[in-house]
Amino acid sequence: MPDFGLDILRNGYSDPTSLQFLTDDAGTVYLITTQQNGNIAVSIVTSSGEGVDKTYDETTVFETGIINTILNHNDDGSASGTTGRQVTGFHARFDENGDIELYVTSSDPRIGGGGEANVDDKNLDTNSGVLSKVTLDIPEAGDWSATKIDLLRGIPRSEENHSVNGVDFTPDGNLLMMVGGFANAGAPSQNLVYTPEYFLSGSMLEVDIEALEALPTLTDSEGQSYKYNL
Repeated sequence: MPDFGLDILRNGYSDPTSLQFLTDDAGTVYLITTQQNGNIAVSIVTSSGEGVDKTYDETTVFETGIINTILNHNDDGSASGTTGRQVTGFHARFDENGDIELYVTSSDPRIGGGGEANVDDKNLDTNSGVLSKVTLDIPEAGDWSATKIDLLRGIPRSEENHSVNGVDFTPDGNLLMMVGGFANAGAPSQNLVYTPEYFLSGSMLEVDIEALEALPTLTDSEGQSYKYNL
């Protein structure tokens, strides 16, 4: 059996949720990671040596909390005053300009539920799931920058921390997106505040991204730019 080596590529994460490597035409390897608190980080990875002696180095070139500009609400639609977002999944690819575009899923960061003696209903927005597109501008010189548009809003999000999460593209270009369940094996439970499954919860959605992005960009009463509300 061959030997295996181990290098710590990057540390210091706070509840990391997803990662993906991208390699451009020039051979530059990017490592993109997300944390549950909404932070997105981009690193450049280099390597040297061969086999078990091969080593890797990482340089963090950009970090952004742009997803945390999404506003949170209570379940009745009122502003909650809660800041930040729970980010659980993303998919990255290069766009036609060679910049990085991320399709990121996020939701209300509050976590309810409870143990045997407690049912903790946080009054969090159970339709707070959002699919956003974040574009990371790779500079030829100078600083990186990020822009965001919310593509799809109103995706189910449980009273606990089950939420919209993993995303990937189909061969024909549609986006597959997983949505967490509200129950345990279909049965309402105390840990999920006895909320039953409802429309689109506990599901895999297929999204026509081209059609969605072709919609006019709208602005809501709170100044948030978006494409479509469920």
